[in-house]
Amino acid sequence: MSIPWRVLLVEDSAEDAELLWHLRRGDYDLGCLRVDTADSFEAALAQDRWDVLIVDHEMPQFDSLCALEIVKRKGLDVPVIIVSGVISDETAVNAMRAGAHDYILRQNLNRLLPVVERGLREATERQRRRESEAALRRQDAILRSLIEKATDPAAIVGTDGTVIYASPSIGTMLGYTAAEVVNRTVFEFVHPDDAAVLADRLERSVESREPDRSREYRFRHRDGSWRVPETVTHNLLDEPMVRGIVMNTRDVTDRERTEHELTDSLTTLRSTLEATIGALSLVLEKRDPYTAGHQQRVAESACAAAQALNLSGAQIETIRSAGSLHDIGKIQIPAEILSKPGPLTDVEMALIRNHPEAGSAILKALHFPGLVATVVLQHHERLDGSGYPGGLSGDSILLEARILGVADVAEAMASHRPYRPAFSVEEVIEELRRNQKTLYDERVVDVCTDLMSRNRGKLASDRRAGGSHDPAEKGTAPPSG
Repeated sequence: MSIPWRVLLVEDSAEDAELLWHLRRGDYDLGCLRVDTADSFEAALAQDRWDVLIVDHEMPQFDSLCALEIVKRKGLDVPVIIVSGVISDETAVNAMRAGAHDYILRQNLNRLLPVVERGLREATERQRRRESEAALRRQDAILRSLIEKATDPAAIVGTDGTVIYASPSIGTMLGYTAAEVVNRTVFEFVHPDDAAVLADRLERSVESREPDRSREYRFRHRDGSWRVPETVTHNLLDEPMVRGIVMNTRDVTDRERTEHELTDSLTTLRSTLEATIGALSLVLEKRDPYTAGHQQRVAESACAAAQALNLSGAQIETIRSAGSLHDIGKIQIPAEILSKPGPLTDVEMALIRNHPEAGSAILKALHFPGLVATVVLQHHERLDGSGYPGGLSGDSILLEARILGVADVAEAMASHRPYRPAFSVEEVIEELRRNQKTLYDERVVDVCTDLMSRNRGKLASDRRAGGSHDPAEKGTAPPSG
């Protein structure tokens, strides 16, 4: 397939067949126009795009130097080949300086085709280079705009910490202009206690190509306050356009302050919650002195089992709170029923069995966090559905409630009652193992009995001494919890 060429021939003679013959030796589809005056030459340049200009050096009204001046004035990058019968060395040099690609004597027209081909290749290469440079300039302008307009500051520092470049937004974070920061070291602005950490970070950035994220140092604002930046450093020492360590920062001072305030609030809330748990337990124990210490011991025992089962910290805290309050619902039961030494009537037993629901309602009203109220509600449920108050079974019972239920049974059996002595360790273990898979979770029983065997009958090794009293468990048979 022929390659199209647009050739503008600047020649005062119509006898141009010899020139075009030399060009047609290649596989090209020539489109040619001949002009012989400056005006017609300018008009042709304005009307069309030309691949090559072949210009007669000297014509009656026009010459090659004039043509080169017009091409230069129009800012065109198109190969100009001068053809002449005779041309001096000085004229040839002046023509080349004026922008001519090459010149050919008419007796050497066999050189015309390779000279034109070379000129076109070089023009194409120059065009590609201009396009690449333009693309780089556009990219540079975009990147500069992004950096200059970004709200988060960016800086380039040397290996010694000297600031080579700082974006304008440095003023938003530190109150200084970029010019005031450049050529100073970052150590002039960093908190003295954090200077060693920053120096270590820069050293690591020099040694590694991996980005390094840190929020461990503070920078001094112009007004004397300290700002906390979240900083990512990139080693671009080998990049010719950068040759430094780039520090992209984000001011997180307000976020840090908020996080500290939230932590303080959480600590206060936790203290309030613990005080509330203690107060509620104390109220119940004042009404029923036989339960003194029972809830606390159950909580400690259940937490020991939960730790042995590798439960999360949040789950263990839920168990601790629920264990400390699992009998709080008994606060609504008349004191004479709680301390009644004899058998309970059906109505009295019904009141006792309502304490999980009553306790859960109290905790919900107090907005206890998480699953505490639900665990209290379920701690008397059993795997086979024989428990209360909901008759739940299997996995519908929370694991935390299953743990608390086993700990409650073990603690009740191991404690002395006014109407019976405490059961032996062996009897407690036998009761739990006989009913595992039926009433109690098998994994929980395995853990609890193992702890009791190793801790001389106690689930929690640091458990305090004391009795417990649950009217729902009166009698000589092992309690159901």
